[in-house]
Amino acid sequence: MIHQPTRIEPSTEYGLIGLAFSGGGIRSATFNLGVIQALARKGILKYVDYLSTVSGGGYIGSCISSLLNNSTYGTDGQDFPFYHEQGEPERETFRHLRNNSNYLAPGGLLDKLRIPAVVLRGVLVNLLVLIPYIVLAVALSEWCFELFGYDVTTDPGPISGLLMHPILFGAIGLFVLYILLFPPITKLLVPYLKWRWRDRYGKSFGVLLLVVVLAVTVILLPHSFYWFDKLDLGEVWLGIVALAQLLPALFAGKAAENVSKLIGRVALYAVGLLGPLVLFILYLYLYTFLFWDGESPYIAWIYSGAVVLFFYTRMTVNVNATSPHGYYRDRLSKAYMFQVANGQVSDTDTLRLSALNDEGTLGPYHLVNVAHNLNGSADPNLRGRNADFFILSKHFCGSDRVGYCDTKKMEKIDPHLNLGTAMAISGAAAAPNMGTTTIPSLVFIMAFLNIRLGYWLPNPGQLHASASSLWRRIWSWVRNRPLSPFSGAGPYYLIKELFGKITAQDNYVNISDGGHLENMGAYELLRRRCRYIIVGDGEADPDHTFHGLATLIRYAQIDLGIKIEMDLNDLRNREDGFSKKHCAFGTIHYDENETGYLLYIKSSMTDDENEYIREYRNNNPAFPHESTGDQFFDESQFEAYRALGYHIVNKLCAGLCIDGRATLEDWFETLLGVSLTPQFELTEEFVELQEQLRFIEQQFQDPEFAEYTRQIYPELATEGAEDGAHDSADTNRRIFHLCNLQLQLMENVVLALRLDTVYARDHVVNRGWMNLFGRWANTSHLQNAWRVSSDTYSIQFQLFWKEALDSERTTSESR
Repeated sequence: MIHQPTRIEPSTEYGLIGLAFSGGGIRSATFNLGVIQALARKGILKYVDYLSTVSGGGYIGSCISSLLNNSTYGTDGQDFPFYHEQGEPERETFRHLRNNSNYLAPGGLLDKLRIPAVVLRGVLVNLLVLIPYIVLAVALSEWCFELFGYDVTTDPGPISGLLMHPILFGAIGLFVLYILLFPPITKLLVPYLKWRWRDRYGKSFGVLLLVVVLAVTVILLPHSFYWFDKLDLGEVWLGIVALAQLLPALFAGKAAENVSKLIGRVALYAVGLLGPLVLFILYLYLYTFLFWDGESPYIAWIYSGAVVLFFYTRMTVNVNATSPHGYYRDRLSKAYMFQVANGQVSDTDTLRLSALNDEGTLGPYHLVNVAHNLNGSADPNLRGRNADFFILSKHFCGSDRVGYCDTKKMEKIDPHLNLGTAMAISGAAAAPNMGTTTIPSLVFIMAFLNIRLGYWLPNPGQLHASASSLWRRIWSWVRNRPLSPFSGAGPYYLIKELFGKITAQDNYVNISDGGHLENMGAYELLRRRCRYIIVGDGEADPDHTFHGLATLIRYAQIDLGIKIEMDLNDLRNREDGFSKKHCAFGTIHYDENETGYLLYIKSSMTDDENEYIREYRNNNPAFPHESTGDQFFDESQFEAYRALGYHIVNKLCAGLCIDGRATLEDWFETLLGVSLTPQFELTEEFVELQEQLRFIEQQFQDPEFAEYTRQIYPELATEGAEDGAHDSADTNRRIFHLCNLQLQLMENVVLALRLDTVYARDHVVNRGWMNLFGRWANTSHLQNAWRVSSDTYSIQFQLFWKEALDSERTTSESR
């Protein structure tokens, strides 16, 4: 009897804590370096169960996972690899990251030339893959021309006579006849058809219209050949082909920014047409070379070469290897995948996903988020997304849509898959198919020009099912032979990328930057029902519109039925370009019985940062939201982002001392309480509270209150001083009213600063108020007033009095 493992349903009862790092390239990686450095220093990181990263957040996340996979490192205090002691030199881990902050081209001119060289190499290999198909198109064209008696070398005449051409006339006639039959068919037949047949009948009109378009194309081919030869622009066309390699890089990004505008749309389509135009020019060039002046003597050689080239590319080309993915992956790995021993840096380039969280190590369980591109899927649930969630982790790889397989099995089938590869895939921002950010008109040209950082991974569902039958096992063996024409991600997958026909049914799945779907990296933490989630957001958001967070909230509601509530108003930019706060705290409603909490840390400026952060901002006004296209950080830029992340978390945790998971939960509860109460502005409510205090202090100058003043400030009593004799009923009445003014001020401050929470009371900023209230509460007059009127004050203030003042007074009396 086979033992079936018990399925554990996700629940907040486990008290899981998740940490998510957003996308944003090296900007996010460096910002979140500061975040995780402060979390470790404050004793929070050691309680984190999941580390979920996406895109640029995966750079530093993978770096942490790599370092913490060594038992000599820990997640707390000096054991943390990025711990920095004041007055001591930086550790080698810091220096390594800082020295590799221009990771894409650290070696100068040669490294910078490698990038276009890698792209150009891929373009030429792509041409080798496509040439057999171009030769096939030429052969079919010649066969059709001979069949219809065309002579493309003669003047085809004016285009104005196009409508009278027999082929087009017949195609249009068929289309018109079909339309004429539409009314009687609709009246007599369609009402009795089932839905699928009615749908097919509707689609048949589109098929006939496509036939008309193809007829026009066939008829125009002779014109194309004739004018191509007559104008003798072969060399010019080749120049256009070369120039076309540059245009997408130069103009596509700018056009995409204006995609909602008519000019932007036209520009995108114009750039997108360059890819098919290049192939069409090659087709014209090859046809005229072979058939214009009679059949070329080289035709047999070219046909034979095309066949050989087809099988050669089929057996040897791996589209993962021809793309810039390998270069990008290796540069990232050199910068972020390393260990340090005895001050010496060594790489961990081959660290497998399945080897993470090795015995005796303390790192959190790492979830690498990528997007599974499905641009060719007909699933209506993917409309507007064109992608699905996909994870790479220690134990499993896959998604709910295609299934999951054991990571060790995936690594065996694809030896290239490891932590470094997963990091690069998760950060594969530039790709033809990009989930929700796909620009359809640019898919072909980007794939053709080898702008492909995505990756073709063996389909987890296919691997999982490969052992289910003898035939599948045999096919799997054939497919995985090194020189098998069916092995690896071959030319077939390049064709699928070119035309955006990517589905979930192939042997390989196309995965790319997780930010192409969800850029916060927190979706998988919500699926696991983490009770506490910390998100470090370093994405480019100069206007503070919170697009990534809003997308996460929408997906959580639609896909998981999870509602997230949070107020982001204090994080929005003010007129001076600064925010009121760096962080927001939200409530996660998993269901009626389970609630979680979300701490959202935004890369933002509040004008309370240190001087070198401000200095960098003054010189670079876009900071901390400089373009993601800038992946070449210098020292000052690196330090500004790191220091900002550290400053935000360090300030958030001021006065915090974590000595257990329960203390950490109390901290989250305190943050929730503080976030639910509006904090006063220094220029408004704080001034008003100070005015109330000033008024009360003025009352103490009245001689009638001398005895009460000495109760509050016994230090003022001098030897031989007379006790106040003003103990008449009128004086007691006035003191009682003064005490109520004090109590009202105390309540206002307690509600404004949330002093009913332990964390707020212990915060160094509120120490002055707490000391003052302690003095007041130790007087008999204020105690009497409280006993009389306590039930007229809010529950929060009553709680504050009981926990903070009664307990404090009891403690002092016991002493």
